[in-house]
Amino acid sequence: MRPHFHWGYRERGLCWTQTQITMDGYARYWLDHIKHTKAPRREEWPAVLDRLIEQGIFDPSDRAQFDADFIHTQR
Repeated sequence: MRPHFHWGYRERGLCWTQTQITMDGYARYWLDHIKHTKAPRREEWPAVLDRLIEQGIFDPSDRAQFDADFIHTQR
């Protein structure tokens, strides 16, 4: 089993991606960051996504899908 991550919109998962880290690493990341996790403002999305890519949570090859699902919409 491999962890996966998705961005959501109104309780619907969009832009699913495979992570580059192990299940334990994925769980540890969220346990360490859950206190500060919130819905980012639209202008924060690129920086948040960059950070998730850097941490291995979000696969950079899925960035085009993220842009299609979020950046190029009115969500």
